[in-house]
Parts: sequence; C-alpha cells; structure tokens
Amino acid sequence: MRYRPLGPTGYSMLDRPAETLVLPTCAELGLGVVVFSPPAQGMLTGKYPAGEALPAGSRATSERGARFVERVLTPDNRARVGRLRAAAAVARLPLVHVAVAWVLRRPEIASVIVGATSIAQVEQNAARRRRTR
Repeated sequence: MRYRPLGPTGYSMLDRPAETLVLPTCAELGLGVVVFSPPAQGMLTGKYPAGEALPAGSRATSERGARFVERVLTPDNRARVGRLRAAAAVARLPLVHVAVAWVLRRPEIASVIVGATSIAQVEQNAARRRRTR
C-alpha cells in the first residue's frame, strides 16, 4: 500500500474545515498535524477592521494575495475580529497571540506555520514565543 503524506492544512478561528475530518482523524490515529495561517491570512492581526478601507499595500489589496484572503475577508468575519480584538485587549494580549494560542490548544496540532511579511511581524512572533515559555 502506498501512503500519501498529509501536507499542512489551513486552520484558524475563522477557517475551521479541518475540524470536521482532518483533526478528528489525526486525534483518533494519534497523529499530529502541522497547520498554517493561524492569523487567517492577517485577519486575526486586526489589520482589516470592519467598516474601514483595506490598507494599501496589504495582502488583501494585492492581485496575488487577494485570492488567499478573500475566503476569510467577509463582513461577518471583519465584525467577529472586532469582537475578538476587544476580548484580547481585555486580556492585554495582542490578537495574533490569542489566535495562535487558540490553534495550539488542540493536542493534535503538532506545530503551526505563521508567515511574516515584515521584520516587525517576525519580532512580534518571537515576543509571543518568549511569553509562552
């Protein structure tokens, strides 16, 4: 029998199809899965507030990046992010840290791939790691 590898799958508070089959199957078989984009293509960074124009130069406004963001960049999700951002502020945590912690709460998540498009984002990710040790 030839096995096919399970590649990374997208998973975030706003993008949860993996919960229906991939994550339960991995849990049942005792397998870990690597997921990507816990910040939901930047949505869970607070970069795209409801009622505001999309920031110039962002992934959502680039021809190449928009195809990745459009699935999660909905009016409902923009409103959800506003509520999540308020809850994160009460906890005095950056929303992106909450987003990554939310994904990592599941035991079948072995690791996450968090992309960065700037040095500031790399530094923020490193700060999150220092806070969780």
